Order: sequence, then C-alpha cells, then structure tokens
Amino acid sequence: MKQLLSALFNEQHYKSAYVDIRDAGFDSTDKAFLHYLKHGRFEGRWPAAFRSVDNAHALWSSKAARSTLTDLIQHSGENDQLSAQADAQLARWFLAQYYGSVNEWDAVVQLLGSLTQAGGLALLRALVPHPGPFLCLFNAFLRTEQIDAARALLESPLWPLDQTLYQHDHDLARSMLTASTHEKLAAINRIYQSAGIAPLTSDATTLSFDTVSASSHGSRPQFWQRQPKVSVIVPCYNCADTLETAVMSLCRQRWHRLQIILVDDASTDATFEVMTHLAQRDKRIAVLQLTANEGPYGARNAGLGIAKGQLITTHDSDDWSHPDKIACQVEDLLRHPGVMANRTAWVRADNDLNFSRWRPESSWIYPNVSSLMFRRAVFKRLGYWDTVKADGDTEFYNRVIAEFGAHAVREVMPAVPLALGRVDTRSLTQAKPTHVSSMLAGVRNHYQRAATHWHQSTRSRYLMRYPQQRAFLAPLTLCRGTPAAQLANALDHLQTSPLFDADYYRERYPDIVAAGIDPALHYLKFGGGEGRDPSARFSSSGYAFIQALASDENPLVHYLTQLESDNAVAQTPELFIEQSVNDSSKPTMMVVAHSTSGNAFGAEKSLLDVLAMLGEHYRLWVVLPGALNSAYVTQVLQLSDKLSFLPLRWWQSTRTTDTSLVETLASWMDDVDQVYINTLTLHEPLLAAQQAKRRCTVHVRELPEHDRALCDTLAASPELIRRHVLQHADVLIANSRVVADSMQAPEKTFVVPNVIRVENYSEAQTDLPDTAAGQPLKVAMLSSNLAKKGVKDFYQLAAALKNDVRFEWHLLGPETEDLAHARQSYPHAHVNSHGYVANPVDALKQCDVVLNLSHFQESFGRSVLEAFAAGKLVVVYDWGALTDLVSDDAGIRVPLGDHEALAHALVALYNQPEQMQSFRRCALKRAKQFAPDIVKAQLLSVLARSHESHNE
Repeated sequence: MKQLLSALFNEQHYKSAYVDIRDAGFDSTDKAFLHYLKHGRFEGRWPAAFRSVDNAHALWSSKAARSTLTDLIQHSGENDQLSAQADAQLARWFLAQYYGSVNEWDAVVQLLGSLTQAGGLALLRALVPHPGPFLCLFNAFLRTEQIDAARALLESPLWPLDQTLYQHDHDLARSMLTASTHEKLAAINRIYQSAGIAPLTSDATTLSFDTVSASSHGSRPQFWQRQPKVSVIVPCYNCADTLETAVMSLCRQRWHRLQIILVDDASTDATFEVMTHLAQRDKRIAVLQLTANEGPYGARNAGLGIAKGQLITTHDSDDWSHPDKIACQVEDLLRHPGVMANRTAWVRADNDLNFSRWRPESSWIYPNVSSLMFRRAVFKRLGYWDTVKADGDTEFYNRVIAEFGAHAVREVMPAVPLALGRVDTRSLTQAKPTHVSSMLAGVRNHYQRAATHWHQSTRSRYLMRYPQQRAFLAPLTLCRGTPAAQLANALDHLQTSPLFDADYYRERYPDIVAAGIDPALHYLKFGGGEGRDPSARFSSSGYAFIQALASDENPLVHYLTQLESDNAVAQTPELFIEQSVNDSSKPTMMVVAHSTSGNAFGAEKSLLDVLAMLGEHYRLWVVLPGALNSAYVTQVLQLSDKLSFLPLRWWQSTRTTDTSLVETLASWMDDVDQVYINTLTLHEPLLAAQQAKRRCTVHVRELPEHDRALCDTLAASPELIRRHVLQHADVLIANSRVVADSMQAPEKTFVVPNVIRVENYSEAQTDLPDTAAGQPLKVAMLSSNLAKKGVKDFYQLAAALKNDVRFEWHLLGPETEDLAHARQSYPHAHVNSHGYVANPVDALKQCDVVLNLSHFQESFGRSVLEAFAAGKLVVVYDWGALTDLVSDDAGIRVPLGDHEALAHALVALYNQPEQMQSFRRCALKRAKQFAPDIVKAQLLSVLARSHESHNE
C-alpha cells in the first residue's frame, strides 16, 4: 500500500491544494508524503489531482459529472498508468455513493463487487482507508438478496477494523445477517458493553425499532445532586404513530430531572391526543399546542420560550434515545465547566433495525446535531433557532462554534450510537428539494454558506423568535418565519436575480413609477399575479400557464425556487409546450403574435383562423408574449405544434430594443423556414428575422392613420409606423384593400381577407320577426364598447327612437368607462346591456340587426362578417374597409355620423319585410365568399411566393 501511495504522491499538488501543508514548511517530498501517510489520508486529503475528485460533489446534481465519472471507469482499460487506474477506482466509489443514496443497489454491486477479491480495488482501498466502500457494498448485497456474498464480505480480512468506530459499524452489519432477536441484540450490544453502558433489550418476539429498550447500569443521583434540570424540546407534527416510542425513551432516562416539552405544530392527525395522554402519565411532560404550523424550528422556538432548564436539548418525535444518553451529556458538561455545549452520535435504522446512512460514508455511526445540549447562557447570547424548513439545527450548532470557539463544543462518546434515528422516506431529509444531498450541492449547501458568512461578519449572532427581517438570505425553498421576513427574503432574491430588471419594469409599466412603488416589491406583491413581466427574459403569464400555477403564486419566485431545488443557475427559461414530434416532411413556420390580456377580439380570432388554415401545410411554432387569456392560449395550443412564450412588447419609437429577445428569437429561427408575424406592433421579431436571414411576412390588420390611440401607444406618427414596418418586413399581408393602400407599397403588399365558416353560425340564423304582427326588430351592436367604436352613437340612436316600439336595443360587449359615460349621457335610452359574450354565435342569436358605428376606419370588420354568416341585417358607416365588405346588397351603408340616416334605414327595413329577406340572402352569399378554402388558397399563394423569392 505504501508503495502504491508513494508512486501516486505529488508534492506540488499536496502543498498547493492544502494551505496548511504549504504553511507548515515541509522541506522535502519525504516529509510531505509522511504527513499524508500518517495524517492526510485519514483526513480526506488526496495525494494528487484526480478528475474523479473534481466531479465528486457535482455528481449529486449534475448528469454531466456522473457521465464523466462513468467515462473514467470505462476508459481505464485503455490507460495502464497508475494515476488513471486510481482515478477510475475512486470514480467507482463516488458513483457507488450516489447510486446507494438513490437505492440503485445493482449498480453499486457492479461498481464495488471486486472488493471481495484479494487484490480487488487495491488503489481505492489505499486512497480510502475507512470501511465506507465495504459498508456500501454490504448494504448492496443485502438489498439485492445476496446474503452469502454479504456474509463473505463481512468476514473479509480486507475490511478496515483499525478504529473503534469501524469495529462498531462491523458489529451493526453483523446484526443485520440474522433474524434471531438474541443474536441480533448480542451483535449490537457489543458496542454498548465495550462503552460500559446498558445493553439493549427487548421483550418482543420480533425485534423492531419500537420494541427496543434498555435499563441503565448507572444509578440516579440523589435529590441533593439533582442539578441541573434539563429541558428537552420535542417538536411534533403528525407523529401520532411514532411519538410514544420517542417520549418513553426520554421518560426512562437515567437523568431524571427533566422538563420534557412536547410542542404540537398544528398537527392534522391524532398527535395532540397522544401528547395529552403521555402528559397524564408523567408530570415532567409539558404540552404546548400551536394554532398555526410554524415548521420544526418554529416549534422548537416555542418550546425554548417556556424552557426552564439550566441545560437545553432537543429530540425528534420519531427517534429513540438510550437511557444513558442525557446523563452522559450532563455529566460531561459538569466535568467541563468551560464547555458551552456537547452532542452525541447516532445511527439511522429502519423498523427492522437495518442500519444505513442516506449516503454511504466512512461510517454508519456519526454525530447527531439534533442532540446538541447547551447551557442556558447560549440561549441568552444567541437566541432562537433560525425558522427554516431544514438544517436550522446545523446552523445553530455552527453559530455556537462561531460565538464561543471550536473547543466550546464537545463530542460525547462519538463511536457509540446513543440514539436511533428512524428512517422515514417522507421526512424533509428525503424530500427532493431539501434532500440531504443538497448539503453537498443544493439548497442546504447554499443556506449553510450564507449562514457561515453571517456568522463571520456580524457583530451580534442573536436571533429573535419572530424577526421581521432575516439576518441573512435563505434559499426560497427553505425560508419560513413571519410573513414580513419571508417577503423581505423573497425581495432580496428578486433584486439579485438576473431575471428581474427594475429599469425594465419601470419603463414598461409607468403606472408603477407614478404610484411611487418599488418595482421589485410591486412585482412580488401584485405584478406577478397580474401577469406583468419582470424583465425581457421572463414571461410571467407564460410560465404560470405552463406550470398551472394558482393565482396567488408568484411565477418568478416559483421558478427561482425550482432552480434552487435543481441546483441550477438562473437563466432565461425556455417556456414552451411541444405538441407533436417534428415532421420533417413539412417546413417549419414560426408564427409570432401579440396576445390579449382580456377578451379575444378580431386580431386574436383571425390568428386562430390562420393557424387552422396553415396547419396542414406547415409545422407551426407559435410564439406568444404571455398567457393572460388562458382560454385563448389553449385554443392557440390546439392548433399549433409548439407554443413558446417570450415577453414581447409593442414597438415604441422611444424605447430601447430588447436585445436579449432578438438574440433568443434569432437562435430559435435557425430551426425554422419562414417567419410570420401577426401584427405590425412588434419589433424584436422583425430584427431577429433579419439577423437569422429568414423571410419575414407581416400580417397587417391595423390602420394607424385612423387609430390615434395606437399611434399614442407606439409614440409614432402613422408615417413613422409605416416606414418601420416596410424597413424590416419582406412581405406584407393586408386584411383588406384599404389597409393595403395605406401601406403604399404595392410591390410587397398582398390582400388576404379574414375568413368565416358559415356553417358554424347556423344556430344564429334565427327567423326575422313578424313585423306585420308588430314584433320588434332587435337592433344590436357587438363591440369592445370604446368611444372609437361608436358606443355613444349607439346610445344616441337608441335615445332618439326610445319611444318607437318597433325596435329593441341590445349592446353586447364589456363594461368600459366609455360605455358608462354614454349610459350617463343618454339615461332615457332603453338599452339592454349583455356584457361580453365570448361565443359570437351566442351573441348573434340575440340580434336581428347588427350595427357597426366605428368612428375610426375599420381595417376589416370581423363582427360585420360574422353577422353576414348569421344572416343578420347589417347597417354600417360608409368608410374604411366596410365600404368594400358591405357590398353586393349584403347590407346598408350610411354616411359617417349621420344619425338621421341610421334611423331612416332602420325604419325602412322594418317597413319592408321582403327587403329584409333579400338582405338576409345577400348577406349569407357574401359571407360564403370568405370561406376558408377560398382564403386559404390566397394565403398559401402569398407565402409560397415569399418563400420562393427568398430562396432565389
């Protein structure tokens, strides 16, 4: 062994890797090697640089690290150098630790099985002098039911037994090879007998965790010696099945002067009833019940608040303690008055007393941080446990050392398990986010590093029970405590995350600036739930849609918490849903669209039509800015092959470009053949298409010169908007002739109208009223109820004809300020307001006549086309796209704002039943001219021409 290690030893590495070795001033390789041989190898130091060691910690959270270790093993046969062989054998041990922790025991046998051979894994045995690999393989043999192999391994002369601790592990392993209660106890009790304390006993036929007991050899102190009192705090949550075993092990302690504090942490099972029953059996037991769940350390703090003992310790509600445990700790503190605290060792065991450790280590027996017993002076100086979900006891232990020094805490009988820890897969140590592996790389590791930094940099290490702000940053996964402390902790995480940009948030949401609210605080408390985006790198509503978050869950906080659990670095998430396998027979088209935060109107419905028409011919990858209207997004998803979310915002002449979005989209476009953008209001997708050299088609549905609100939003004149689109788009599709003319680029603009499926509106094709019998015409407007849509005109017309019983007035659309103003201005108008109706068929069932009274030029007039398909009578202002749409006697056009002409047209219709029927027939005929097959041919022709032109 010495010869192997000497051949591996690298003095330069040893001195550079370990500062204390370098500072010790070893002046020769022999002296440095001698230190390694006698001390370093037992302290976990390595004699040379190994790739396996570099990847050992990362393998718990990184598939790449596990792959690297696997490669080292697989390629070891190609390299007979001693260092390569050592690297491979160490890789076997590190991987075995991982696979053992996740219960893949067959893999462990494959990795370490050659330990049973005389010369097997000699380099590993030399580099790792403890019995960890043997314990790991032994457990693997048992778990794979290779009992004979386990027995042979136990008797192997290669098994290290040169320390008392290792001998005790060996005894525990031996106890697992027999079903006999007597033999099992005999093997275990060799440990306790060698330490001079009481052996374990059991009256049960079958030995189990809950049937173990022991009678202490020691005598209880006399009454004048019964000092000090020990307060034992037991946090209890849903532990009705295990609590009695734990508490009775405390009641039977040799140290009799105890205050046993049972704290019910708002359990939902019979825990409190069990606690009450136990308290009736022993007057030393105090019972405390919390009204709200505070977690394990919140419960401990509640107990600490009523603790009366000069010494204080804790005990988990599912563990068992040897009757000498507390006495051993108290007596040690009495013998060492300068020591502030001590702790004992334990071993993990299942119900059948099979021993193990979550990760195979050097020993099954190891220090029990929950057993920490400390003087009341520690409580006065340091205060309470940190209220986190896990690892607060380790933080408290390290805080004691930071405050009082390493020598202020002693280990009591470190080779003897004075407690049994029950193995429970439901516990926080086994839960994925807080799994104990996260101590190596994950939330527990991050938490302890932050705690250590606080310990070293603060003046006072005192923690209050209910602080309003945390002393140091805690991982989101672990943080508990007061609402104020949790809010402040989450706020710190947001402000340090690259996915939150306060300047972006202020620029995009000026109402936040006007309100004088801190951007991060607003996003945390309100913005996330409202679907506001924290930066150009994260779509809040898109993430919430994919994750199906509840309305009170903040999307970015949820994502950052997931990153913590996965031990991943914060980066822009790829928010997508893939619907189908990539079909290489069809070209891929990226469809970029704006989405709606409220009800779906013309542009959104038109996008659904486009997707339906193109789905047979393209693999559709749709990119949306968000998913505030989840019902609409679900419809988009049903018509696409892939749906992604990016926080796209409208172009504004005054804002800076979101360059990260351009880069992301451009990289995505490497995998697409064409880009189709459903609106002229976007900017970054246009730049990305140019950067990726992809032909870009923009479907223009807007008329900026007649839409003041749009120009104000884009901070641009109609001419500037037109130039912006023409500069970046290769082809324009206009949804009407009036839109095409407005773009002033006939060489690159093509008209493709919206579509209508007449058959979908058959239910709305209701009979016209019998005017001869005096039945009224139901005159309706289907609108977004904005001033520009003519909501005031509708009320003015209804008011003018308020006494005419030939007409009923129906308004279908959302409640708006403009609607409220119109209603107030014309209080005598008898208008039936129905609110927004999502399904146009349901809305049109309630109509005979449909009005469109827009004050700005409609780019198409979708509600009019839907009215045609339902066979309704249509009356519109004669301008914009409606001039072309309402033709062929399919409806009536009147001059803009001419209310008298409107009234006259309605009266004329009512008085001419035959004319109404003619209008109805013409309307249906006109609607059929916009059937999907007709429009689809036009759309495909334009896209094909665009693609061919690009290829040329």
